[in-house]
Amino acid sequence: MAEQETPQKKNILKRFRDFLYHSKRVFKIAHKPTRKEYWLMMKICIVGFLILGVLSFIIHQIIVVVDPGTPG
Repeated sequence: MAEQETPQKKNILKRFRDFLYHSKRVFKIAHKPTRKEYWLMMKICIVGFLILGVLSFIIHQIIVVVDPGTPG
């Protein structure tokens, strides 16, 4: 007895084929970043880390001032 494909199985297969098609398109378009692009990304990440670090330090200092019993 042959197993019939249900609409749900067809939907899953179609979604999988679409995913493969779109993944293939992304890899065709993608390129290795140049040195300039790489350093720009690094600078953006460093600035983001610094902003997060400063914000967390400020929040920590506020918490210590408001509740001096908290160890820290």
